[in-house]
Amino acid sequence: MEFRVDRQTLADAVAWAARTLPARPALPVLAGMLIEVTDQGELSLAAFDYEVSARAWDAATVTEPGRVLVPGRLLSDIVRNLPPQPVDIFTKGSEVVVRCGPAEFGLLTLPVEVQYLWATGDHPINLLPTS
Repeated sequence: MEFRVDRQTLADAVAWAARTLPARPALPVLAGMLIEVTDQGELSLAAFDYEVSARAWDAATVTEPGRVLVPGRLLSDIVRNLPPQPVDIFTKGSEVVVRCGPAEFGLLTLPVEVQYLWATGDHPINLLPTS
């Protein structure tokens, strides 16, 4: 997996998805944020706590599509403090490298194979009261 994205775009998407990350996850995998990029240049960041899920989509310049699961809170902390430059994210062995200008961070990946099923669907949910 390898892609480039605007720092503010990434920060907004990570912050949105991180809202559902539990403070004390019952399982280590629940602390993860799923990063997916496609050949079509779509970036997706998702988190899930078995009750609520959040997923943010945006565009990215994708060199190599893929998906990884990384520690979500750590990714959120890193992205929030990056300089205002394009961010490169790529896999290197068993870690994901986040590079932005002179800053570079390595995050160990969590096993995607044991990942829980995401709550997905194409049915909109109206949270506003109806009369």
